[in-house]
Amino acid sequence: MKKPMSKQVVAAVTAAAMTMSLTACGGAGDAGKSGDDVAPYTVTKDPKTGKPFDLGGMEVVVRDWWSPEDGSVSDPTTQFEEDRLAYREWLEKTYNFTFKYQGGLGWGAGITEEFQNYCASGGDDQALLFTLPDGFQGPSILQGLAYDWATIDTIDLKDSKYTKNAITAYDTIGNKTFGILAGDPEIGAGLFFNHRILEDCGIDPNSIYDMVDGGTWTWSAFEDMLKKVAAVDKDGDGQSDYFALGSNGIGQTLTVAVLGNGGDIIAKDSNGHFVSKVEDAASLEAMEFAYKITKDYYMTWHDPAVWDDYRTNYTDGKIAFLIEDGYAGQAGSFVGSCADTNGFVPFPTKDGKNLISTVHGNIIMMPGCYDAEKARLIAFAYDAWETLPAGYEDYNSRGSEFNNYNLDEKGIQTNFSLQDINKIKPTYAGWVPELEVSSPLDGATWDNVYFSMFNGTATVSEINDKVRDKWAGILDSTNTALDGI
Repeated sequence: MKKPMSKQVVAAVTAAAMTMSLTACGGAGDAGKSGDDVAPYTVTKDPKTGKPFDLGGMEVVVRDWWSPEDGSVSDPTTQFEEDRLAYREWLEKTYNFTFKYQGGLGWGAGITEEFQNYCASGGDDQALLFTLPDGFQGPSILQGLAYDWATIDTIDLKDSKYTKNAITAYDTIGNKTFGILAGDPEIGAGLFFNHRILEDCGIDPNSIYDMVDGGTWTWSAFEDMLKKVAAVDKDGDGQSDYFALGSNGIGQTLTVAVLGNGGDIIAKDSNGHFVSKVEDAASLEAMEFAYKITKDYYMTWHDPAVWDDYRTNYTDGKIAFLIEDGYAGQAGSFVGSCADTNGFVPFPTKDGKNLISTVHGNIIMMPGCYDAEKARLIAFAYDAWETLPAGYEDYNSRGSEFNNYNLDEKGIQTNFSLQDINKIKPTYAGWVPELEVSSPLDGATWDNVYFSMFNGTATVSEINDKVRDKWAGILDSTNTALDGI
């Protein structure tokens, strides 16, 4: 049975918005002091003309894989959504453009191919942006297909709506920015847990939150709990009644453990070059731990092609702990569909300090085939569209979303606390597909994939021996290519 969410969590998230909406609707915060202001909005002038921007009826479309194919939007259900809709309607009328998010493109390789083909064709009279998932942007950037947002004068990438989200910095190479994302961050990897299962195994679920708050949420504390779950065999059939641990293979476990320990898999140095960190001491230590708990407690070793059975098992209430990105808790996702009460905390660290999450988000990329004027107008439209209305500058736009997650009160609060940019750690393991860190290249086999090598038959050192020379050559070529774009 799902545990009802505390009204205190809802109140904490929405109270500020209710106050701010008064300002946005014409209260004391009205912006109307100059002839160019229309309370509560401020008209922006194009520095090239000295007049308000005029996009000439341009229809700006952001292509993705989840929005309605017709670009339609739902009716507002909150005061914030009503105020944002009013502001966006004002933007379209004032600057003579329309804007929408339009789905219908396939995730991953599908939308990437659409982007690449469109760029290679030289574009057309459309004004398109494309949303690429992390791990698919690298080849397009290296081929010179992506526009450099940092060269555009109608968007300020130092604005808080970009700096509070790790995606923009993630896709900045040297002084060039090839992908951006506005708004509050969506957190990456964390640890979900099933209250009912833990209680049945003699573990108080709330004790995990106490350890997080007290700085004692450590690798050893986590492993003790995994061991308790694995030991429960009430029917006496010689098998544990529950799976102790589930995830999408070992890759996410390795990644969040390594980053939380101060290590990395592939990092970006001060020159914007990619470097391997898998043999650094902190990385090795974390990999050993992640490898051990996977071998000892993971749901099952299985064919990588059958990748999503962990989701079904968690939804069905068979897995105690699940390592997964935070989005899985939202309504309609597989944790969100679980009938049991669910908790959520950061993955533990060796000493219980500096708990983190990983970068998660979708990357807005502009076709590099556009001329400078078209690019600056599209950028202006995106930036204006994703600017919050007056009075909502400090509003968390993901607040209502998090409050609808199928999580207990502390789990919802964890999502908010992990939005801190200092707690979101990137790794560039997926940025260079040729490394085959998490998936094979087209035509290759899973045996080539780094994460797949952690199959219980080789040590961490032996696995690193297999990839060292290959990765060195690929990274050298990639860095050379980066220097040339």
